[in-house]
Amino acid sequence: MSNRLEAFRRFLCGLPGYLREPISYEAARATILRRLEKRNESFLKMVKRCVYQNPRSPYLPLLRDAQCEYSDMESSLARNELEDLLARLLESGVRIPLEVYKGRKPLEHDGTRLFFREEDFDNPILSRGWESRTGGSTGPPSRMLIDLEFLADRAPYEHIMFRLLDLSTAPLALWYPKIPASIGLSNSLRYAKIGYPPACWFDMKLSGRSLPYWHSWSLAAVIGLCRLGAVPIPWPRAAPLDDPGVILDWISERIQRQGRCAVQSSVSGVVRLCRAAASRGVDLRGVQFITGSEPLTASKHAEIETTHARVFLRYHSTDLGSIASGCGAPADIDEVHLLSDTVALAVPDAELAADGTRRLCFTSILGRGPKVLLNVDLGDQAVIKRRGCGCFYEELGFHTHLSHVRSAGRSTVEGIALPYSELTRISEGILPRLIGGSILDYQWVEDEDPEAGSLTRLWLRLAPRLGTIDEENLIRKILAEIGKTDGAHRFYAQLLGDAAALKILRENPRATMAGKTPAVVKGRSSGNPVEPAHLR
Repeated sequence: MSNRLEAFRRFLCGLPGYLREPISYEAARATILRRLEKRNESFLKMVKRCVYQNPRSPYLPLLRDAQCEYSDMESSLARNELEDLLARLLESGVRIPLEVYKGRKPLEHDGTRLFFREEDFDNPILSRGWESRTGGSTGPPSRMLIDLEFLADRAPYEHIMFRLLDLSTAPLALWYPKIPASIGLSNSLRYAKIGYPPACWFDMKLSGRSLPYWHSWSLAAVIGLCRLGAVPIPWPRAAPLDDPGVILDWISERIQRQGRCAVQSSVSGVVRLCRAAASRGVDLRGVQFITGSEPLTASKHAEIETTHARVFLRYHSTDLGSIASGCGAPADIDEVHLLSDTVALAVPDAELAADGTRRLCFTSILGRGPKVLLNVDLGDQAVIKRRGCGCFYEELGFHTHLSHVRSAGRSTVEGIALPYSELTRISEGILPRLIGGSILDYQWVEDEDPEAGSLTRLWLRLAPRLGTIDEENLIRKILAEIGKTDGAHRFYAQLLGDAAALKILRENPRATMAGKTPAVVKGRSSGNPVEPAHLR
C-alpha cells in the first residue's frame, strides 16, 4: 500500500505541471514530425535503456541467440529502416506471442523453454506512473498504470483528430466506466492536455459494482486537482448499459443549442446509443462518434449510419497506447493510419491468412509506456497496405494503412479483451466437472447477433445429450469463474453480465473443414465454423 500511495503522490505532484502546459496544434504537429524524423534514434535509446541495460529483460536471451548486440542495431539503423531490422530479428526468432507476453505459457525457443512473468515486460524506467492494483482473488492483482509522460506523448494525436473532424467547437462526452478501468480518466486527461476537456463523462454503471474507498478517493483527488487548475474534468454521471437515455438527452440538448456534438465510447456502446435513438425516433445528424476497442464491422457501421451520425475509428491498447487512427478518406469503413512515430510494425512473411490479413508484431519506440514491446504479437491481425489518401495523416507522414483489424487470440465482446485461452480453460477444465460430459460437448462461438442489432455476443454450445440445464444459473457460474482470475476479470464479468453478452445454444459443437472440434470458433452459420488463427 505504501508503494501505491507514493506512486499516486508523485502522480498528483506532476499533474499541475502537466495541465499548466497545454499542447497547441502547431506544437502537436511539430512533435509528430520530429518523432518521425528521429524514430531510429528514439528506438535505439529505448532498447539500450529498457533492454540491454536491463538484466531482467525477457528479450535479452532471444537477442543473444540471434547474435544481435546493441552495436549491431546501431550499425543496421545507420543504413536501413527500423522495419528492416525488426523483420530480420523476427526471422531470427525474436518474437513474443501473446500467451508468453501475458505470462500464461513458456516460450518454446531453440529446443528450450523460457518462462516469463507478465511483470517481466514492465518498463523499468517508468518514473511518474500511477499504479493501482485491483485486488485479485485467486490470481495476481491486475495493474493499471497511468503515466503523465505517456499521456503527453499520445496527446498530439488528439489534436490531429480534432482538426480532421473539426471538433474544436463541438462539446464532447465520454461513455466509459470509472476506475479501476483507466480508459475514461486517461482520455479525459489527454483531451485536457490539448485544451479540450470533455464536457461530460457518463459512467457505464455496472450492477453490483461499488467503487472501493481507495478508487473513489483517488478519482476525487485527480478531478479536484484538475478543477483547482482551472481544467474542468467532469465527475462521471451514471448511464447504465441498458438505459442510455440520459446520454440521448444530453445529445439532443447539445444539437439543439450548438448544432453538433461528439460522443466517444466503445463500438458496442455506440451501437447501443444508435439503437436507443432509433427506438425513440431521434435523428443523430450532427453527432460525431469516436470509437474503438473492438472491430467496426459492416453491420455495426450500417446501424450507425441509419441514425445519420458519423463515426471515426481508433485502434489502441492499454500497454502500447495509440496504435492507429482513422483515415480521413478511407477506402474501407475501418481503415486507419498506423501511428509510426511511436509504434513500429513487423509482419511474419509466411503468415498470410485467406482473407488477406497478417499477424501484427508491435514494437514500442519511445519507451515511456507501461510495457516494453519488441516484436510482441498482441494477437491481432489486419490487412496492411500503403496508398495515397490525401488526408491529414498522410500529409504528416503516416503512410501505412490497416483495415479489417481483428483479434486472433482474444474475444473483444463489449470492447474487453478476454483471451480465448481463458474461455478454453472454462469449457475444458471447469464445465465437464460442473455439468458432465466431455470437452467435445462444449464450444464457444463469437459472432454478431441479429436479434441484438449488430452487437457481438459469445454463445456456449452445449450438446443436447447433457440433458436439462438451468441456463441462467449456468451463465452466473461462468461469469463467476471469469471473475475469479483477478480484479480486472471481475470487472469483465460484471460488464458481460450487464450487457447480456453470454448466451446458451443447445446444439452439438461443430467441426471445422479440417475435421477438428475446437473449443472456440468464429461464426454461428450452419456451415463449417472458422477456428481462430492462433489455434490452428
